[in-house]
Amino acid sequence: MLFNPAASSLVPDVVAEDELVEANASLWTVAVVAQVVLAPVAGGLVAALGAGWAFGLNVLSYVVSAALLVRLDAGTMPADLGVGGWRRAAAGLQAVRRHPLLARLAAVQVLAALSAGATGGLLVVLSAEWIGVGPAGFGLLLAAIGLGAASGPLLWRRRIRPGDRRWLFWPFAVRSGVDLTLAAVASPFVATPALMVYGMSTSTGMVAYQATL
Repeated sequence: MLFNPAASSLVPDVVAEDELVEANASLWTVAVVAQVVLAPVAGGLVAALGAGWAFGLNVLSYVVSAALLVRLDAGTMPADLGVGGWRRAAAGLQAVRRHPLLARLAAVQVLAALSAGATGGLLVVLSAEWIGVGPAGFGLLLAAIGLGAASGPLLWRRRIRPGDRRWLFWPFAVRSGVDLTLAAVASPFVATPALMVYGMSTSTGMVAYQATL
């Protein structure tokens, strides 16, 4: 929760304004691909060597990340804020509340988190009891989300316009349509492409959201 806002706020400090969408799209795609590729590798590591080795390598990865970031030539200029501590946090909330677009985005992000949590949690039940595909099929459904999430920013990055409300809000409409589709049709041949669209709209919306901020 500390790292993500700090990293996101540094992107405009590293790239030019007209490169924001490209940078956010690339960062998002790399993160999703790494998760999709490394998750089964981690599972195999736990099965073969035990959880201790997996946690040890995880620690090492954070140490390497810290070493790479410590010499980053960005974010060295302190923010020009007249208050600190909790007063600074309150000032940030007031700034969001006063800005119509930011206030709406904040509300939408809360609803999106609830939606994503519900979809992720119910996907196990959906796979086993509604679609009836079992553990292997559940893995394929997750892979479909990952494939969509990785490809979305690459396919749409040249069309995304920061601040354009269509790119900020239509992905949520698409996600609601996918949820309704999953609830209405008990078929893996429908669920798989629908979840790919779900991942694509989610990642594209996040890239537009980060670039707008």
